[in-house]
Amino acid sequence: MNEQKTSEQINALNKAGHGLHLCPNTPFHTYTHSSKLLNLVNELGWIDPVVPQSMYICKPPNGIGSEVTSHQDSTFLYTTPKQTCLGLWLALDDATLENGCLWVRQRSHFEPLRRKFSRNPEYFSKTVAGSDAQTTGTTTHTDEGTTSSPPPPQMLFEDCVDTPLSPNHGETNDEHQSVGSSSTAASQHAVVTWEGSLPEKSWPLPCTGLFESGFIPVEVKAGDLVVFPGRLDHLSLPNYSTAQRHTFQLHLVEGPDAGIIWDAGNWLQYPKG
Repeated sequence: MNEQKTSEQINALNKAGHGLHLCPNTPFHTYTHSSKLLNLVNELGWIDPVVPQSMYICKPPNGIGSEVTSHQDSTFLYTTPKQTCLGLWLALDDATLENGCLWVRQRSHFEPLRRKFSRNPEYFSKTVAGSDAQTTGTTTHTDEGTTSSPPPPQMLFEDCVDTPLSPNHGETNDEHQSVGSSSTAASQHAVVTWEGSLPEKSWPLPCTGLFESGFIPVEVKAGDLVVFPGRLDHLSLPNYSTAQRHTFQLHLVEGPDAGIIWDAGNWLQYPKG
């Protein structure tokens, strides 16, 4: 296989996941289970850290690596009775403004969780044995012919606060905010208009729309580790440079020994045991 063909194949890859950390005798497993990482997480206050998700993100150059829109990780890694997600973002290349570094919105981790990404009960029904059975849609026969309706969506976004937050409102000093809580401040302010998207004027440089919305870039060197809680609002822009921007990312949550429950509605579910 020639070098150009190999490069094209690598650049066609966006992500590998979400269980790389479960593969024994690999760098991903060794890193995830290292004492250095465990000590760091314990020092940050996590008692029974469990890693449900790992991802190798490629972010290829020349605009192939697309943006990751504004989101909070706990939306997809939901726990009860409080949110306990912690992201560990390891830079495998230098991450810059040009190649799609991380952007974070300052102090947004003090805000409540805005949305929850949940399995749709209309799509997933339980069999007698307790395994997931998928709803495949319906077929209707009439005098005019046969019509079919598509199945309902597998996943739904559910609002977690009565009124979505404006930047830096609804602040709380509780890092792991209780599920279902919403502050009076949250109901008094406008919607975060970039939810699941990018603020206007995010690109090109100088990215005025991001700065105006409270985001700051996190440019790092290869080998740097960025650690942040699951309610932090963050995003990344496309990679418009000629250099790749690879990362290895872990998301952990507190486990049952810390009194925390992994939500049964999360998209990612492991077999029992």
